[in-house]
Amino acid sequence: MFCMQFVSTTNNKHDFDVSFSTVNTILNGHNVILSYFLQIIFIPLQAIPLLEFNQPTGQTVAMGDAVTLLLEVQIPVSTTTSYSLIVKAPFSTTAIFKVCSVEIQTIGENMPCVHKEDKKTVYSSRDLTSSSPEPDMATLDLGGITNLNLNSSTAASTIVFEITIAPLNHTAAVDSSFHNVEVTLNYAGTSTVDQTSSIQIVGTSVLTTSVSVSYGSF
Repeated sequence: MFCMQFVSTTNNKHDFDVSFSTVNTILNGHNVILSYFLQIIFIPLQAIPLLEFNQPTGQTVAMGDAVTLLLEVQIPVSTTTSYSLIVKAPFSTTAIFKVCSVEIQTIGENMPCVHKEDKKTVYSSRDLTSSSPEPDMATLDLGGITNLNLNSSTAASTIVFEITIAPLNHTAAVDSSFHNVEVTLNYAGTSTVDQTSSIQIVGTSVLTTSVSVSYGSF
């Protein structure tokens, strides 16, 4: 609240008219400034998408197997924004895990114009040394998404992704070791939301256990 006092040095009524006019101008100006800052602070917070692994920790995988992670992305209601999803598998000079696939599992009913068959995942590698690097990154360009706010449930505004990764023959991929999968959601041009999921390597798959076969002489 603003408290202002004006003292006139004359008996001219016009002085007071000007003063009160000035007060109104100042107060209106402050209202405009306050409204502007409220828009900066609160509106973007409401329009930030939520990114969460289901489940964020406790996932395990055996050497020779693959594990599928579920990523839930909640799109803000009554918005239209472009999105792209980047997945990074554990990496150290070369890939510790490879990205097998990144696919859309379900799309909430608030986004009827989004069709998963139209979305193609591009796989790439950060490995600059190997002659045949494994894909340790994936990018899924989702394009523009409009949330029509037809249903107030969380599921209606959520897109669920399936991310399947597998450990590779790497010095860091050992029994009981922990590794993080990183995802970044780019939206509205330059904004990002990040999330990680921890995976533990536990044992070796029976499917990859080498078997020695002896052949008798004929």
